Amino acid sequence: MRATTASAIIEAAPAPPLADELRRHLLLAGLIAFYAAAVFVLALMTGESDRFRPFSYAYMLNLAALIFACVAIGARTVELALVDKEPRPTQRLWRDIRLHVLAPRPLMMRATPFIVLPVLIGSYSSFKTMIPALHPFSLDLSLYRLDQWLHFGVDPWRLTHALFGGAWATQAINLGYNAWFGVMWVAILFHAVKIDRPHARMRFLVSFVLLWMILGSLAAVALSSAGPCYFGRVTGLADPYAPLMARLDAIDTALGGKGGGLGLLALLTQDMLWQAHVDGAAQVGAGISAMPSLHVAVATLIALTAWQHSRAWGWAMSAYAALILVGSVHLGWHYAVDGYAAIAATLAIWWLTGRLLAWLGPDSRARTLGSGP
Repeated sequence: MRATTASAIIEAAPAPPLADELRRHLLLAGLIAFYAAAVFVLALMTGESDRFRPFSYAYMLNLAALIFACVAIGARTVELALVDKEPRPTQRLWRDIRLHVLAPRPLMMRATPFIVLPVLIGSYSSFKTMIPALHPFSLDLSLYRLDQWLHFGVDPWRLTHALFGGAWATQAINLGYNAWFGVMWVAILFHAVKIDRPHARMRFLVSFVLLWMILGSLAAVALSSAGPCYFGRVTGLADPYAPLMARLDAIDTALGGKGGGLGLLALLTQDMLWQAHVDGAAQVGAGISAMPSLHVAVATLIALTAWQHSRAWGWAMSAYAALILVGSVHLGWHYAVDGYAAIAATLAIWWLTGRLLAWLGPDSRARTLGSGP
């Protein structure tokens, strides 16, 4: 009989070789420490040290972790009392927590991501606002032309709007796209606390870190671009995306208007990000970067990981990744090639991380594709 999610989180803590786990977690922490240090040095060198805020996202993940822990403990208590008919459920719960959560090995495995991942995302947020200073937006025209060449002279957004151009279809895509941040946090929480598949878990976490380091930072600077919604502002050329933005404005008006009713939040967010860029603000969530798309990259990574848990989750998260790819174009955030490049690079990073972790310590507990959770 399969354990429920709550019991699996609190009870199921296998014991992979400690040396392997230490190496894996040191790799995770070391990568993030290196990245944070590099961003800090870069901020000092460019006179942007006030932008370096590595702990700006810590409260979000810690609050989410607290809520998650309360839900898991409550669910496990109900399970013990009503399903297992445990005569003293709170005593059993405390025993489980002491043995399977607070013991040194599971505590180290679970605590490490909660300590280091907020530093990664906070450092990246700091770095993202520095991209235009390091390499001003310069590839938007080239990416527009590449999009047209790949799609036989047709703007990709015209294809998505031909299929999903209705107001409510666009709103559904907008809501799904906006949910990306929450989906990402849930994926982080899941892989932070669910330690019974150590290889798959660490493959996700290390790949996640490399996405932000390689795609979100190195590639974003090398391929500095702002995206279709800002094309005219950063190029000074006639804007081929003006019809797209006019169409989105019309849909937004039909739904309730910017900032009101059921309007498209994407348009409001685009305006806020541009204003922060113009003001040089270093606030949480600021920064503009199009190529490659981290939204698509992270959604692809989550889909790859989901396939290791079950086919149902694999199909579901693959569909969500496809929605993010479509939404990135449909809402004017990205060129289609931003998403294509992100998918290809994520697959390469996924493969590389698998080889790296196998070298650090093979794991006999790794499940095959399509096996149950």
